[in-house]
Amino acid sequence: MMKTLLSFAALALWAACPAMARDMIYSYTNSGEDLSLYGTGKTETYQAGIGIPAADNGLAGKTITQVRIPVVSGESLSSPTCWIATSLELVKGSSSYVFEPELTSPELTADEDGYITWTLDEPYEIPEATVYVGYEFKVLKLDDVSQYPLPLAEGNIDDNAFWLRTNRTFSQFTQLASTERKVLPVTVTLGGEFHVADIVLEFPSNQRVTEEDGSVTATLRNRGSKEVIMVRIHQILGEHDGSLVYAFHIPVNYDYPTEVKISALGASEPGTHSMTCNLTNIKPEGGGLYSNRSSEDVECRFSLLPFVPVKRPVLEEFTGTWCGNCPRGFVGLEKMAEFYPDDFIAMAYHDGDPMVMADGYYNPNIPGYPMSIMDRETLMDPYKGLEGTDFGIEATWLKYCEQDADAEIEVDTEWDGDIVRATSSTRWAIAPEGEYSICYVLCANGLTGESAMWAQTNYYAGQSTSMLYMDDFINGTNPQTGLTYNHVAVLCSSIDGLGEPGSMDTAQIEIGTPWLHTYEFDTAKAVNTVGDQIIQDPDQLYVVAMLIDNATGTVVNATKHACGSKTGSIGSVAADAVQGDDAIYDLMGRKVANPGPGIYIQGGKKVRY
Repeated sequence: MMKTLLSFAALALWAACPAMARDMIYSYTNSGEDLSLYGTGKTETYQAGIGIPAADNGLAGKTITQVRIPVVSGESLSSPTCWIATSLELVKGSSSYVFEPELTSPELTADEDGYITWTLDEPYEIPEATVYVGYEFKVLKLDDVSQYPLPLAEGNIDDNAFWLRTNRTFSQFTQLASTERKVLPVTVTLGGEFHVADIVLEFPSNQRVTEEDGSVTATLRNRGSKEVIMVRIHQILGEHDGSLVYAFHIPVNYDYPTEVKISALGASEPGTHSMTCNLTNIKPEGGGLYSNRSSEDVECRFSLLPFVPVKRPVLEEFTGTWCGNCPRGFVGLEKMAEFYPDDFIAMAYHDGDPMVMADGYYNPNIPGYPMSIMDRETLMDPYKGLEGTDFGIEATWLKYCEQDADAEIEVDTEWDGDIVRATSSTRWAIAPEGEYSICYVLCANGLTGESAMWAQTNYYAGQSTSMLYMDDFINGTNPQTGLTYNHVAVLCSSIDGLGEPGSMDTAQIEIGTPWLHTYEFDTAKAVNTVGDQIIQDPDQLYVVAMLIDNATGTVVNATKHACGSKTGSIGSVAADAVQGDDAIYDLMGRKVANPGPGIYIQGGKKVRY
């Protein structure tokens, strides 16, 4: 979100000007144009909706007067009906559990724009609880239209933004917004008295700010009846006590979050700061100057850092070709790597098949297969994740990506005969407390085999249940042959989960200065338990480097790097970037003042210290 700072004088004439308006809209999306389609691929009944947490956002006592939803129409689909409910819990019917909403519309027909509109005969008063609004329809027969009959949109990924129940696939109402990264584009018209100027200012509990950026992230929720183009915020930080004017565009959509940047008012000292903010005045589109109805002091706590590390979680999977449930782990890792090729870091530890390492591997006492662990912290299904839904691993991974990391780590590689030399570079944004070390894993992609031991046992073959991205196994055979296995761990620097002893001396760490460490893999030792070489193509190897907290055994941050051609040398750093420069650079291209043992670039050439 772009911001513009104006002078205080620009708003010197703003004064309290109370105003009221009737009718607002509530939706989890601001865009009704770019819709995508979702479906289970079955003939079943769909009940989809959104939740409106009235008690949390001041809507209790207001009313619902109209509901508008984009739909898919066709002969293979029944006419939809809309509903309003105060609970998504099912109740016991005569033969099964059923959903019983408070209100249901008659059958509706889509207009020429593809929307159904339900105008209530009488306004529905919103209670002191979450109220749910949605629609129901049936897939009568499968065709190209009815296979994916549910329009979704970009929007505010909130737990209440997309609820779905179907009578075959989702037996209970399930939150799918975080899994699908989409929202249900339901627009609810609210009745009641709303102020023209009513914006709620929010900050996260704590955030990290770079010295270069000098601004904090805030969320503005417009509960007023007009679009806003300008706000004034009174800010107190240290000796500063004054107001700044910001040019923001905040659309009309009750409580919809708009993320903006606010100046940290020149905070220059590293460390934790506390700033008090009060959004005092608002200028809506079309003119007029108003005092903000939701004006109150809000504390913003932030840490000023030289840089903010990017968090990259690492997923370690435990699997085997003999495991009939393990195809879902195979799909989980493959789809995540497809969707997030640069940032998703995974390694698969095989057991009881040709890809099992003779030297052993990290094992956190897993209870069964398939299983995985994120950042060596939490066990989870490698397909369902902590969400427990189809491909829920994506939502779990994204939540881990949002965590703070105190350090960033990069790794580069070079070949020396059969040796893969991995050099990690770790930079701390804050002074580390405790003991840390680096753990390395060499992984291989593109592994295949013809023997029966390479065939993946597949319990999903022929199942009638639909599972997201599992069609190849559901429509496949048991066992499934001809698979290519990726993310396979073939060598580990340590099998106990700890990093290399002495790989990091926290007493010598300088904030922002790279800490370098080198580890060597002998690829000739990458054999399975019967002595066969696991690596099939040296050009499809990559190294994972993990920064380990020795006290907890968890991963602080991680990175990966392809080993490149065996005939090559430097991986990701272009040596000509420093040609003619006598300064010393690490393999990530960062200048190093006091190099320790390892490989560096000086004058465009590799040198060893």
